[in-house]
Amino acid sequence: MNRFSKYIDKCIWIFLILSVLLLCYLFPYTADDFAWGSESGLALWRSGYRDYSGRYVGNAIVLLLTRSRCLRMLVMTVFIVGMDYMIVRISNCKQYTALIIMALLFAAPKTILRESIAWTAGFSNYTTSITLFILYIYLISAFFRNQNVSKYRFAVRAASLLLLGYLSAMVVEHVTIMQIILGIGIAFYAWIKKDKFRIMCCFYPVGSILGAATMFSNGCYAAAAAGTDFYRNIPTGPKAVYDKMCLQYFDLLGKEMILDNIVLELFVAIVITVLCFQKIGEGWKERRYVVEAAVMLVDASVMYGLLTRINTSWSKERGSGKYIDGLVNAVFWLALFVFTAFIRVEERKKTVMIMSLFGIACADGCLLIVSPISSRCFFAGYVLLVWYCMECISLITVKQELRTLITGISLLSACVVLYMNLHIYGSLCMQDRQRLETIQQAVREKKTEIVLPRFKYEDYIIGYTRTKDFLPFNDITSDLEISYEE
Repeated sequence: MNRFSKYIDKCIWIFLILSVLLLCYLFPYTADDFAWGSESGLALWRSGYRDYSGRYVGNAIVLLLTRSRCLRMLVMTVFIVGMDYMIVRISNCKQYTALIIMALLFAAPKTILRESIAWTAGFSNYTTSITLFILYIYLISAFFRNQNVSKYRFAVRAASLLLLGYLSAMVVEHVTIMQIILGIGIAFYAWIKKDKFRIMCCFYPVGSILGAATMFSNGCYAAAAAGTDFYRNIPTGPKAVYDKMCLQYFDLLGKEMILDNIVLELFVAIVITVLCFQKIGEGWKERRYVVEAAVMLVDASVMYGLLTRINTSWSKERGSGKYIDGLVNAVFWLALFVFTAFIRVEERKKTVMIMSLFGIACADGCLLIVSPISSRCFFAGYVLLVWYCMECISLITVKQELRTLITGISLLSACVVLYMNLHIYGSLCMQDRQRLETIQQAVREKKTEIVLPRFKYEDYIIGYTRTKDFLPFNDITSDLEISYEE
């Protein structure tokens, strides 16, 4: 039976790797990818991204991935499946949860999916940054389990954490801030507990701070604070900051953090409800009323989100809707924190669960005072909430006779979600190739302009109609004007 279980585990990972490989190959290049993959991207690199961006590592990744589709496919698969694998190992879950994680990642709202995974430029910043942070958690957890090492290995580990912190801090700004805060928090926790490994915990936050200093030394951030940056804007003065925070929260964060992520939030509600019922029956008698009340508030918040997303016309027509959304969002997260704080679990497990929630607060809280922001900025919080769910699932006792059924349901869910994405992006890939063939034919016929049909699933990609760098990206020399049907 043990050998059969190992065989099933291997099959799960092979299935996920092959599925994600194929899916990542199908993603079309789009929007800023055209600029990064042409001379414009090289010009930015040669200028050292002066006054453009301090995302030096993220920019380097997108420069590479826009020059080879096969390289992009491999790197994307390593990051996506690697993130899945590390979350399973960190949370100490069974291997079938890898299927659940993958299903949740690709069941993300299409605005998050298209900007954080399917879009190469978005992936290079938003998926890589949170995966590198998960890598730190994975490494530090492994180091804690094996502390009896030689001085040489200790030095290698310390240098690795320092380098990881430095490089990962130059990918995307709000994740940089989050990793500094959580890195310092983990180091502080280790010092309080007088863990003999506490010195090791200091290298990552030190590297992160050095990386942040390098990132924010780029002139674009000073220009943003001064209001002269071409893209970013940061308010100055107490009133401006307060007004900006209210605007950002009620217009964007109030719905992005829970209501638009209704699939994941529904999964959260189901998991903590099952956990609550099971553990109260097994001895969670203390504080049970607080825990039950927190679960009820989470469930009620998710029910509100579900109903308002089904009846979208009612959601749009109500005048005070965004304020109700903001209130429900606050209730959901506060109730989830109370639930985590009051449940009776092993101290280190509870610390990890609270840390994941605090990471969401840090990553998404940074977005209150900057603009512009979009759905991709919430991908880090989305992944951290998936991780939180896995920590909760690891606490649920599953009987052996139910494990096969749950594995089957997990496999079915992953198959359905991945098939839907393969169908959508397979269609987009074909349309993208047809577009290129049509343009090449128009160039051969020396046409001066061409009107192309719009893509069928255009909601699942971003900015494919931006054609400024499309021709040089595909090594086409022509003054052909490209437009799309209305």
